[in-house]
Amino acid sequence: MNETVEIAPVSEEADAQVSGPGAHLRRLREARSLSREAVAEQLHLDLRILVALEEDRYEALPAPVFVRGYLRQYARLLEVDAEPLLAAYRPPPDDAPPRRPARRRPRLRMPAWRLPWRRLFVVLLLLVLAWVGWRYGADWVAAWRARQAADAGDRDRPGEATLPLPPPSP
Repeated sequence: MNETVEIAPVSEEADAQVSGPGAHLRRLREARSLSREAVAEQLHLDLRILVALEEDRYEALPAPVFVRGYLRQYARLLEVDAEPLLAAYRPPPDDAPPRRPARRRPRLRMPAWRLPWRRLFVVLLLLVLAWVGWRYGADWVAAWRARQAADAGDRDRPGEATLPLPPPSP
């Protein structure tokens, strides 16, 4: 009973739908004698991602939008049409509830009773400094100017020159 079974060639689309797009791409890669490492390097993918893609383990891969991009790039590298592969791709069901965007953490606020007191303290401090400057500042400026004028007058007075003392003799 020598039977020979003839296997009819299967189209790429049918092959991709039966075994999954990753397995189909793996067979095409092996037919071209390309290593996984070389393909991962050319696609700029981590080797673990490529292995999971070829084994159709989509739960180990990132979001479906990325997987579709990986399939498209892999098909382009192997010079095959990506559309049948993308049509055969079935992302795993997402059992998790949809993620809500992360909320910004609210700023820590001062208790309402503390905030007005700080402002009031700063305003009072500025008022006191302004009053002190107004009250004593004019007198201080006048005294400073008088000292400057007196020092300048002492330097300009002729006849009273001081000479240095001679060094002591032994």
